[in-house]
Amino acid sequence: MSQFEPERYIELVDDLRSKYQSFPSTISIETLSLCNAYCSFCPYSKLKRKGSRLPDAIITKMINEVSSFPEDLELNIVLARVNETFLDKRWYDISMKFYYAKKNIKFGFFSNGSTINLDVISKLNSIPTVQYLNISLNYSSTEDFEANTKLDFNRIVNNIDLLHKQKKEGHFDPQVVISRVGSNDAKDAKFVAYVENRYPLFNVKVAQQVDWLCDFPEKNGQGDYKNLPCRQWFHVHILSDGREAFCCIDAEGQHCSGNIYKDTLLQMYNHPNKQKVRKTKSRQEIDLCRECLMLP
Repeated sequence: MSQFEPERYIELVDDLRSKYQSFPSTISIETLSLCNAYCSFCPYSKLKRKGSRLPDAIITKMINEVSSFPEDLELNIVLARVNETFLDKRWYDISMKFYYAKKNIKFGFFSNGSTINLDVISKLNSIPTVQYLNISLNYSSTEDFEANTKLDFNRIVNNIDLLHKQKKEGHFDPQVVISRVGSNDAKDAKFVAYVENRYPLFNVKVAQQVDWLCDFPEKNGQGDYKNLPCRQWFHVHILSDGREAFCCIDAEGQHCSGNIYKDTLLQMYNHPNKQKVRKTKSRQEIDLCRECLMLP
């Protein structure tokens, strides 16, 4: 785990501000609102759109739009919001269509580990520009894991063991991050030690718990980021019902600026409210961002 450096983060956002005023740096797409876990810190169990699926035609619409983005601007695609990415059997085909649509496109993937197998590993490795796979393990003990996710701990760990073996043998190139939603107590350090010991070829990350802009669950973070900007201001997030979410923790799209069914990606990204946000230098200037403990 690396030490957070506020100055470096500000420089990173300033760089985004200089390049991505008119085009997003990242597009996250929830192609299917489905997950097999019920994590205590996640709003999935209460989602109103649970089970909804973006039609192929709408996904093709976004791919066509992306194909006309400037070739010199790198674009990140993440096929995840509040869902388990690989439960949508279309994930690989969608990824490859995006890959062929635009130069300088890169991918990030998120999973709870339950769907990781040799087929998924092979397909991920065959996409030339996958930058990382984040596996949200969250707990280092069977008791805590199963009580808070309703999944089988041994099964998940065995899947991650398989991935680590593939990495060790040179069959998986992307960076792997094993992550946890932190509790700001001894369990955070215990998790870090567990991952570093069991998976030395992977990175480990402990993130702050947040309220998802919908009062679920209670945030317990301790970071003070109120005077910082945010990378999320340069992202577009599309939910499985077509709505745009304000940021990565707008779970229900309560603060959306549009809908991909009727709007283009650029119309949503360049909505006057979004343009105003991107020109600000501090979260203190944005009502929704003032108390945010997230550091994406």
